[in-house]
Amino acid sequence: MRKFMFVLVAMAAISCSPKLSERMVTTVFFDYSKAAAGGIFLSPDSYQGKYTPIGDLSITVIPGVEQATAKPYYDYLNQQYAKYGTTSIVEEEMNPDMLSKIITDEVKKRGGDGYVNFKVSLESVYNSSLGRNSTRYFITGFVIKREEK
Repeated sequence: MRKFMFVLVAMAAISCSPKLSERMVTTVFFDYSKAAAGGIFLSPDSYQGKYTPIGDLSITVIPGVEQATAKPYYDYLNQQYAKYGTTSIVEEEMNPDMLSKIITDEVKKRGGDGYVNFKVSLESVYNSSLGRNSTRYFITGFVIKREEK
């Protein structure tokens, strides 16, 4: 009977355990229209029209690291603001619009108006300046000059 009661209590404890984490949904939207407005055709697929091939283009983006100083905090014990703000080292925040601009600028430098078959991948690597992992972005594709627009 004791074993039965122990198993019953254990089952009740396990079945009522709280969630360890909530659901998290992250979405990333890569907007091609901004590049198109700048005259650059971006596509993860091949281009079906007539074009002049320019060449393969690989881009590696490593976000910068900078020192950031927060505003002085309010010290409630002494009823005044602290003399200095806290300083920390932070990584530059990258987003799809920034990556799109980098791609557009690099394609234009090479005389192209299209970047096709492109892929964006990322890698998490340890950054000693931050003391934690950082993200590197790898962009590969093919630069073209379209004959028909």
